[in-house]
Amino acid sequence: MHTKHLITGAERQELARAVAAAESARADLSEVAGDWAVIEGIPCVRLPVAYPWAVQAKAMSPPSANALAAALRWMAGWGSSGTVVTRRQHADHAVFAAAGLQPTLTLSAMVCLDEPAEHTTVPGLDIGPARSAEEFRIAFASFGSDLAALVTPRHLSAPSQRYLVGRFGGAPVACAQIHWTAGTAYVSAVAVLPEFRGLGVGTAISAAATREARSRCSGPVWLHAETHLHPLYRRLGYQVVDDHVQLRTGTVAPALT
Repeated sequence: MHTKHLITGAERQELARAVAAAESARADLSEVAGDWAVIEGIPCVRLPVAYPWAVQAKAMSPPSANALAAALRWMAGWGSSGTVVTRRQHADHAVFAAAGLQPTLTLSAMVCLDEPAEHTTVPGLDIGPARSAEEFRIAFASFGSDLAALVTPRHLSAPSQRYLVGRFGGAPVACAQIHWTAGTAYVSAVAVLPEFRGLGVGTAISAAATREARSRCSGPVWLHAETHLHPLYRRLGYQVVDDHVQLRTGTVAPALT
């Protein structure tokens, strides 16, 4: 376990608030010409793929009933009931229950304050910036080939984002994304092609993304993780500081983090 700095007490609360603010800021897609808006104080975003989580309202603290209703109308305008994201401590708030919203998925917000372990390398694996959107998509397709619209040349050229690819013999086998936002760095889209799993490739590219994220950010480096991934990220020095809950009016498919 690679944890030098144990997060406790008031520091955990401060980090949880910083991460919640960064989660809200992630709705801003102005650099990639995406669809987003702040509706009655609630950042809302629509990604160009056909998944329930692709239309979101980031209500990280309980909004007023009128503000929530306005955000829900905005999402409905995209032909989806959408997903409302909030912190777990607010998920049972009356304003969400009154709107018929129920928890459907919980993702832990994990923060790394240290450099990841140096032993996270794999012989023959080269990790570097994506050479093109097409190269990144080869590994990203592990999440679904219909998600190609989430990675375009404009995404790769956005100043606040970095796309990494892991290669064996020049062929892409893994990927990870970094988004610098609201004084933090968010690591996501970690994927490994099925035939290269179990070799430590996912750990290696996660570590590389964490190092790259830290190189441009003095604030927390963080990510979302389901429970079964906690051991991997704890080995890299990540610690849970909060949980973010997706609320919907019906059943949803697993989220892409």
